[in-house]
Amino acid sequence: MVHFKSSCISCSRITAASCSTTRQFSSPPPNLSAPPPSQLLDRSLFDEIRYLQALRLPASDCHKAIQCLAPYLFRTTGQRSVVLPGECKLNLSPPLGPDERLLLFSFPSTEQHDNDEDSRCTTAMTKEQLKEGQHRLTDLLQSLPSAYLLPSPGYPVQLTYADLSLHQALRRLLPPSLAVPSSFETVGHLAHLNLRPEALPYKHQIAQVILDKNPKRIKTVVNKIGEIENTFRVLPLEVIGGEAEGEGGREGGTLVKVKESGAWFAFDFREVYWNSRLQGEHARMIDVVCEGRGTGGQRGGTKSAMAVDTGKKETKKKETKKEQQQQLEEEEQPRETVVVWDVFAGVGPFSIPLAMRGCYVYANDLNDRSYHYLCQNARQNKVLLPPFPPPASSSSSSSSFSFSSAATTTTPAVPATAAAVTAGYLHPSNQDGRAFLRYLALKKRQVSHIIMNLPATAYEFLDVFAEEKEGEREDGREGGLDGGAELSTTSAEGEEEGREGGGKKELLFGYLKGKGVMVHVYMFSKAEDAESDVIKRAAAVMGVKVETLEEGREGGREGGRVGVYHVRDVAPKKRMICLSFPLDLVLGE
Repeated sequence: MVHFKSSCISCSRITAASCSTTRQFSSPPPNLSAPPPSQLLDRSLFDEIRYLQALRLPASDCHKAIQCLAPYLFRTTGQRSVVLPGECKLNLSPPLGPDERLLLFSFPSTEQHDNDEDSRCTTAMTKEQLKEGQHRLTDLLQSLPSAYLLPSPGYPVQLTYADLSLHQALRRLLPPSLAVPSSFETVGHLAHLNLRPEALPYKHQIAQVILDKNPKRIKTVVNKIGEIENTFRVLPLEVIGGEAEGEGGREGGTLVKVKESGAWFAFDFREVYWNSRLQGEHARMIDVVCEGRGTGGQRGGTKSAMAVDTGKKETKKKETKKEQQQQLEEEEQPRETVVVWDVFAGVGPFSIPLAMRGCYVYANDLNDRSYHYLCQNARQNKVLLPPFPPPASSSSSSSSFSFSSAATTTTPAVPATAAAVTAGYLHPSNQDGRAFLRYLALKKRQVSHIIMNLPATAYEFLDVFAEEKEGEREDGREGGLDGGAELSTTSAEGEEEGREGGGKKELLFGYLKGKGVMVHVYMFSKAEDAESDVIKRAAAVMGVKVETLEEGREGGREGGRVGVYHVRDVAPKKRMICLSFPLDLVLGE
């Protein structure tokens, strides 16, 4: 127990005008940034005795006082702002009675507020808010005749490391000149930081504070140590706290497990690209793709089911049963199959949830480790895959998968009943995005939506949609999902179309004309008018007029066909945009 030198402090009623901030220490306040930073966190340096203003009042008036002084109340993780009679540490005269309480609060001074040193007692506030607090206290004392303020120095409170929140502990740890890390990304049990250079000397202590304040959630802390400069957009990372590796290949270290959009994803965060901040965008695009198919599912009962629960008359029940039967018959009708090409699929945040909702997905990624986890996650989520040799555990070229390889087999038959398989179909691929798109086009694969989620360079691949067909390719004749017979037939059809069109060459994706195919390409933009910027760049790559895309936007001549969606702000002057447009705008209408 901490012993205080204060003895026999008598209560006296004072006015709010004299309630200036009183902040005294039994010893000088610790300067945590004075000694050279070390890798170990000394939690004892956070111990401190602080004197707070205390309002002595009847227990019946305590609720009113709390409501009035709410923004200024003393707040820590392990201590309350209301002191009960048995908890009082002062020898008050008279002693605190069973029907009395002490309410702890603080008005930080201007200097303390500017330096953010008093953040553990009150939330950050402006000078106007502090002035408002003084007026509130004055009005409160006038309305509560039995309420008194303890005289200076106030009520002593022992503060320890355990009493501080994450932000408060980091503020006490770092020098005043350094900004406290405002947020970090969580990926399963892993916390991902992006520390500024001036904070790097304190990186291990920062990591330890995060681990201490999130004991149930966070096991590993990593920091980004450079910019993304590789083809696979894999983050350069270092482990600065917690577990470095999982045991026996299980979850731990940088090997994480995440649930998103109803699917589980397991991967090594060092080997693939994953951004938890895109969870909302993943869900939005899944809804966009599934909207026309009705695969989103209903939450809760249907209208007819609710009518059965609330119906009281026999005739109402009969009508409801008829509606239910009609609904079942409609559900049994064959629905249009939604086919998705996910060109830069990663570990499957789009592909796997879409397949789980009954879509047929062709998923591709150039990173063989992303391909490895894509296949692994598909199996774990019971998504139907074609037979192929399992990828190697290493990142060697032997684990790569190509449509033209012998591993590519004929598409397996889909079970006739829905009970036979709980999800749709996913065909994974491990190759360049252009090669992936060209092959599917040569095989004349049907598609409903083409997703291109590689914001840095995805728009550069849009030129493939304007390519002319150069005839049969060897990979189409010798390998592929259905062999070469289909391609030979379509080549003959293409020649006939060319003759009818006066010798004009056929576009590689011309067979999709009029099919209502939507393309969703993600792009970064630093322009002030980001929406116009992405449209201009996309139009230039595809060789179409800017007006063609502009007229398809809402408010244009053909409004509603082209969508420009702001996903998120990546940096103060850098935005991530999703441009959605019908492929027919490129193929010609």
